[in-house]
Formats: sequence, C-alpha cells, structure tokens
Amino acid sequence: MAQRSSGSSGAVHGMRRERGATHREEDAWGSASADEGPQGPQEGQRVLGEHLEELLSDPGCAEYVLPLLPAEAKACLLAVARLRRLLCDAALLLLADQGQHILDLRGCGDLLSDSGIRAAIRRMPDLRLADLTSCPVGADTLRALGEACPGLHVLRLGSPLTDASAGRGLKDVLPVLEQRHAAPAADSWDALLEVEGDEQALLAAVAGGARLMQLHCLAWPNIPHRLAEHCRAACPMVALNPSEEQVVALRLMPACDPAVQLDAALLAEVAGSERWQAGAKEQPREPIVHIAEKFRLAYLSRAQRVSAKMERNWQQARRRELRRSKGEALIRQWESEF
Repeated sequence: MAQRSSGSSGAVHGMRRERGATHREEDAWGSASADEGPQGPQEGQRVLGEHLEELLSDPGCAEYVLPLLPAEAKACLLAVARLRRLLCDAALLLLADQGQHILDLRGCGDLLSDSGIRAAIRRMPDLRLADLTSCPVGADTLRALGEACPGLHVLRLGSPLTDASAGRGLKDVLPVLEQRHAAPAADSWDALLEVEGDEQALLAAVAGGARLMQLHCLAWPNIPHRLAEHCRAACPMVALNPSEEQVVALRLMPACDPAVQLDAALLAEVAGSERWQAGAKEQPREPIVHIAEKFRLAYLSRAQRVSAKMERNWQQARRRELRRSKGEALIRQWESEF
C-alpha cells in the first residue's frame, strides 16, 4: 500500500508539473500580465521568427512545438516564412490554422503545389483575405476554397496554371443568382432580400452551396476576356480588378487595393521583419495585359493619331485658303499701318 501510495503521489506531482508547464506556455502567448508588460507575445514571436528555419527543419519541433502554437503566432510565422522563402507544402500545412483570417502566398508559386495549397485551405475555414498570386491554383482548389471558406472577402489570383485551367472552377464559386423552382421570384440581389420567406427559400435561389457569397473583390490581372465579361454580368456585387481610385470611390475595404500587402500587419508584429524584407529580392514581374485590352489600347491610340492628323490637315487647308484670298494681303496692310 505504501508503494502504491507513493506511486500515486508521484503521478499527481507529475501531472501538476505538466499543468504548470502548460499554463506557462499559454501565458507566454496569452494576454500579458502586469509584470510581463504588453510585449510578451511579440517577444515570443520575435524569437520564433529568428529561428523559424531551424524549427521547420527539426522533425521534433515540427511535430511537437509548432502544432501547439496559437493561431495568431502561426499567422505571424506564416508571413515570415513567405517573406524569407521558407515555405513548402509541409511548412504551409504546419502553419495553417483554423483561426487564421489571412493567407498571403504572393511570390511563392515556385515553392508550393496545387494540392498543398488546397490542403492548407481546408484547414482555414475562417479565411477572409487570400492572395494566391503566382501560385499554381487550379479549378479544384478554387472549388475547395468555396467549400471550406464561405466567408472570403478578397481573392487575388494570377499564374500560368490559373490562367489556363481555373476558369471553370471560378464560375462554380462566384456568387451567381440563379432562379430555381423552390426559390421566390426575384430579378436581383436586392429584390431577393425583400422577398418574404424562410431562409431555405432564399438559399434555394443560389446556384449550388459551395459559393463565396461574401466575396467583395476579385483581383486577377490576366483573367480571360470571356470570364471577365461573365463576372461583370453575373456578379455585379463583386469588384473585378479595382484600381486605387475605384476602391476609394466604391468605398471598398482597403484590402481590395492590389497594392496593399495583406500580411503587412502580421509582419509588423515580428521584430526583424524589416531586415528580412529588405533582404528579400522579389523578382519584378511585368504587368500582364490581355490581348483584348491590347486591341482596345491600339484602337484608342490609332483614333488619337487620326484625330491629330485631321486637325493638322484642316489647319494647313485653312492657311492655303488665306494665302489664295485677299484676306492675307489686307491683314498685312493693316499690320503695316500700326
């Protein structure tokens, strides 16, 4: 009995030590106490950001340390990993968390795969802002985005794979109004909201269930012309490739501006991010202009040239008439008198 009692006492003490370690770990990332000050979580993020490469390469840390971090810390580390080009499919899955609202993978298209991005998206149901520029995003990944992240507000796309194969997937997730037999009669989104009926009838008016019903902005510089026309006609509530002036005029959220970096606030919480950002050499990319836009610009340029040439020809003809007539002689005589 004495041995059993001592064994039970040791187990209790061990459980207390584990609980104490757990509480200390939570306090390091939770709200800072009066003794720690407000810089407690930022200090932990700074240390982890400095040693992120070692954490990702160490199997023990990747298995036992990173999964225990809160969503806020993982979001900051994900931004640091993107900036330092430490991302891969495995690292993205380790740092993806269901409590994160931002996924910025800009410039990491050569480090990630379509399946890896799709698996990470399924772990982030609360996603609000997604920048997948230069990433190999196919139609299946866009459908997974509509299924897993219905509250997405801003979506940025643009890569050779996306331009070639993501058109059909985008049509399947855009908030398109489609009347069905069980739906109330309505000609627009506003009219549908005014129709009296239950929620099931309103949901029946939407084509499919896996759609981004809260999408505000779609940024896709090289979007196919027919797909762009479809978006403007079927999804008037979604701003397509808005400029900075249009974002202000339409009172869109600041993240709709393509010049805004989505994870800038996360990087600001990690000390040393300025040094990494200065050291990161991102390859400059030339703006991609669709062939239809090229034809439009060529037409406008030709119209301007023709108009200027017609103006010059008219002035030359008018001067010839003045020379032939006596008006020029009278003008010279009048000028000589004064």
